Amino acid sequence: MKRPNRGRRIALLLPVLPIAIFVIGWITMQLWNNVLAQVIHVTTITFWQGWGLLILSRLLFGGFGGGRHQRNHYMRKRMQERWAKMKAGDVKQEME
Repeated sequence: MKRPNRGRRIALLLPVLPIAIFVIGWITMQLWNNVLAQVIHVTTITFWQGWGLLILSRLLFGGFGGGRHQRNHYMRKRMQERWAKMKAGDVKQEME
């Protein structure tokens, strides 16, 4: 199987990246200004404050996805080992 050219991928990403940055920041700003400002009467925010809010929320609640795949792989492997060690009767009891 042929791997895609890394240079081509970067060339396609360069024009899309600034647009994605703008759209994500704009959506965050609009949601804050149009929903929260009217519902709980907070002050409106700027585009860059919206980006700061988005980054802060990712840091506090979601991280940036680093290590998540590794943990899932570790847990899956651990569960497979546990199931392999069980006898047939133990598996039946575990399922009930």
